[in-house]
Amino acid sequence: MVSKVSRGHSVSGALHYNEKKVQQGQARIIGTANLPQWLSSDAERAQFFAFRVQRAEHLRVQAVHMSVNFAASDRVTEAQMRHIAHRLMRAMKLEAQPYVLYRHSDAGHDHFHVVSTPITARGTRIDLSNNLYRIREETQKIEQQYDLQRTGKNRRSQTLSTPPTVADLTPVQYPDSQLRKSISTVVYHIIGQKNFASLEQLNEQLKTYQVRAVRICNPQGEQKGIMFTALQKDRAIGAPIRSSDLLYQAPGLVKRVDEIIRQQQAIGQGKGLRNEEKLVPPLSNREIAHQRAFKQADHLAKAHSLNQKKGRGIS
Repeated sequence: MVSKVSRGHSVSGALHYNEKKVQQGQARIIGTANLPQWLSSDAERAQFFAFRVQRAEHLRVQAVHMSVNFAASDRVTEAQMRHIAHRLMRAMKLEAQPYVLYRHSDAGHDHFHVVSTPITARGTRIDLSNNLYRIREETQKIEQQYDLQRTGKNRRSQTLSTPPTVADLTPVQYPDSQLRKSISTVVYHIIGQKNFASLEQLNEQLKTYQVRAVRICNPQGEQKGIMFTALQKDRAIGAPIRSSDLLYQAPGLVKRVDEIIRQQQAIGQGKGLRNEEKLVPPLSNREIAHQRAFKQADHLAKAHSLNQKKGRGIS
């Protein structure tokens, strides 16, 4: 079980995120607390929270948005989710505050979100300091009580040792309550065939099973991993899954993909194919721009050298 709490200025933004998921059929409200019973629509709930925080516009933190994720192997009922949400809110001293509980179904594991505010009816703000420690301590107690997958380093133990069979290989259908497992099965088999020499070619094969791979890069453009998403009408949908979170052979997956690409490119070059037939991924716009700049600089250098020779009477 992984509990994360974010604090922000906009309660309406957190509500809008979850209500949009509800409209898309990827979430539903499974509980509310300390809200008037006559509130029945998302607009009414948004108006209620807006009225609550309007007296505290000068305060930077007006919203609390918590997400609680369970392992794919965990089986948690909605009643248990409501109880867990209340315990975590109590740990943050927010159990008396109004909040809305959403259960999401846009990933291969159970998880829920809670939207609330630390602003009281009197316009004061509840102290949220030391929340990280209190949430971590309460999460460990909940894991023990409900026999849930533990957080931290043990989260990696969710990786399964028994690989899927060919019979398990089917196109991913979204929404899927086992999305992580379905994508992991497709990736395991496609990469195992080693029949690609670029990320583009890998995606051509993954597309057959409604999956796409995307490189993760930092702001400097350095590659930091691969994420996999489900496809619906050739568009990414649902929560993306990092390669390190796949259920089968996750450790070292990115290095294995890069090694397969290098091997297949070497095989293509060794067969004496023409340049346009070699299994080499197309140049990116950035690489093309660099090549053009290099050719232009080389041309200018040659022209400058020629002019100098003419000036000295050298032919």
